[in-house]
Amino acid sequence: MDYSALASEIANDPQSLGYLGKTDAEIADLLNLKQFDGDYNATFKTIMSDLGTEVCDRLINSMVAAGQSSPSVQRILNAVDNGVPVNMGDPVTHAMIDSFAANGALDLTTDDATALKGLSANMRSRADVLGFGIVKAYDVRRATA
Repeated sequence: MDYSALASEIANDPQSLGYLGKTDAEIADLLNLKQFDGDYNATFKTIMSDLGTEVCDRLINSMVAAGQSSPSVQRILNAVDNGVPVNMGDPVTHAMIDSFAANGALDLTTDDATALKGLSANMRSRADVLGFGIVKAYDVRRATA
C-alpha cells in the first residue's frame, strides 16, 4: 500500500467522495465502494487478485518473452514489476495484450486477453482505480497519522 498516495487521496478528495469528517472505517468504505468505470490502473497484484495467479503468470511469461525483442515491452514489464500500474483501458495496452495472445509462442491465451481487457469495463472502487486493492480502516489510520 502506498500510504503517501492514500494520504494525498484523502486530503485532496479529487472525486469529491466526501472523506472530510468521516471515521477511518467510513473513509475505507467510500474508497472500496464500486462506483467507477473506465480506466483501470492495474499492477500484477491487482491482476492476480481479479483474475487469478494462472492468468497473471501467463501475462508475465508473455511479457518476459516479448521483452527480449522489444525494449518497449521490457520497460513496461520493469515498471509494472516495480509496482507502477498500467491503464488496462488504454488502446495501446489492449493492442499489446492482443499481440501476446496472437503469438502462439507466448503463454497468453485469447481468453486471457479478453479477461485482461475486460478489467477496464468492470465497475471499480476508487481504491481499485488508484491501484490500492482493498483499503481497511487501519490503512486509512496509518496514512493519515
